[in-house]
Amino acid sequence: MLFMRNRPMWFKIGIAVLVIACLATGYYLYQIWSAANDAYEPPKDGQSSVDSGKSLNLLLLGIDARPGDKGRADSIIIVTLNPHTKSVKLTNIPRDTYVDIPGRNMKDKINHSYAFGGPELARKTIEQFLGIPIDGYVTLNMPGMKTVVDELGGIDVNVPFSYTEAGYSYKKGKMHLNGAQALAFARMRKKDIEGDLGRIKRQQEVIRAMIHKGTQMSSILNLDDILHAL
Repeated sequence: MLFMRNRPMWFKIGIAVLVIACLATGYYLYQIWSAANDAYEPPKDGQSSVDSGKSLNLLLLGIDARPGDKGRADSIIIVTLNPHTKSVKLTNIPRDTYVDIPGRNMKDKINHSYAFGGPELARKTIEQFLGIPIDGYVTLNMPGMKTVVDELGGIDVNVPFSYTEAGYSYKKGKMHLNGAQALAFARMRKKDIEGDLGRIKRQQEVIRAMIHKGTQMSSILNLDDILHAL
């Protein structure tokens, strides 16, 4: 107290501001930790790759669900995170790939596995098809994707050619998209000469843009809202 009493007022105010800032930062970091903890659920069937230090395989399922219809997994992406090489690799599985689905007596389109048994059956089908463990999954419907992109403040993508879709105009080159525009960009298929393969490339472009935007400071400060949206 004697030390503080002999200091000028500006010094005392500075110390008070510093203490408040430290408390606010600590509280904010706790909120982020809490949001991340709520968003993660460990696999039920043993130790995950996160705990073992091995590569982590996450399944991203883009669901085209409508009222009264459970929907199908029209976008199937394996995200492989390698902690040693610090790399992220995206592997798309075309939705019309014919595979054996556990519990079914005939081959069927891989995107039907979600309609038959939800994300767990889709996960088992893909594990059997690729012969790799899937450590976790995220299902994202159309409103969910728009929400996440908007929480990120929009994303920047490279449009491969000029076209219009769902009332939006896309010009070849770099464009900044909001959630609704990003969704239409990722969903369009019939106007792409590459069909579903062209759509896969645009979906990967959107995910890369989301990952890049998610590492920016503005997104880190909004991380708790983004995690809750997911």
